[in-house]
Amino acid sequence: MINRTLVTRRLVHVLLIPAVGLLTTPTRAESPSLVGSMPPEAIAYVELSGLEPVIDWFHDSEYLKLVRTSQPYQNFEKSPQFRKAQAAQQVLETFLGMDLSTLGRKLLGDRMALAVYSRPGNQPGVVLVVRAAGPQVLARLREQIEPVLVLSEEHIETSETREGVQVIEVGDHAFFALDEKWTATANS
Repeated sequence: MINRTLVTRRLVHVLLIPAVGLLTTPTRAESPSLVGSMPPEAIAYVELSGLEPVIDWFHDSEYLKLVRTSQPYQNFEKSPQFRKAQAAQQVLETFLGMDLSTLGRKLLGDRMALAVYSRPGNQPGVVLVVRAAGPQVLARLREQIEPVLVLSEEHIETSETREGVQVIEVGDHAFFALDEKWTATANS
């Protein structure tokens, strides 16, 4: 019988660890493109940059106002799922000390890349790399999540690379790497 945990960890290490290594080299970390930071052999790749104006536009757009005034959306607002989503948003915003649009602008304002990899089974491997507009947002996120990591240590394993990158393993589900200028995520 195949040990799924072992296979999953090896696969994630094959995907995420090369990205971490590539991102910690100064020439690649400061490169305009993140394509060189991704492990090779992706079956799909997309990179976006300068999303801050898009986030601002969407936040104030007529389209968003139209959606919020539509009957289906107003019906959804009355549902338990919407109330739970609103509560989760409030908890998250309180926890992070900023609203989600500010977080989006600060976190996604520079550049992000998503690569999809083929792997055995039904689920593709995914690596997401985000280079934040300002390093202070990632430092703040690291500071904010540290107590959660302590409380969840039986489900979450943390380590640090020689380059000072914090690696967080959430069971057999996801892996995160946090640096002062970027973050990388891979599913398992």
